[in-house]
Amino acid sequence: MPRVVHFEIHAADVQRAVTFYQDVFGWTSEDWSGFAGSTYFGLVTGPEDQPGINGAVMQRQGENIPSEAP
Repeated sequence: MPRVVHFEIHAADVQRAVTFYQDVFGWTSEDWSGFAGSTYFGLVTGPEDQPGINGAVMQRQGENIPSEAP
């Protein structure tokens, strides 16, 4: 079964986010910034022959959304 592609996680600190997902979930990453024209890391979440979804972490373009309602 092919893997679903693709999700994107927007992060203020891309390298910190990539390191988090690598450490916590064991995901691997590839720097695709040259192709994307901005900071962009592809994520592989598991083997191609198993169900799942791959994606990426990219540079957040705006302000962080508050975690609490005002």
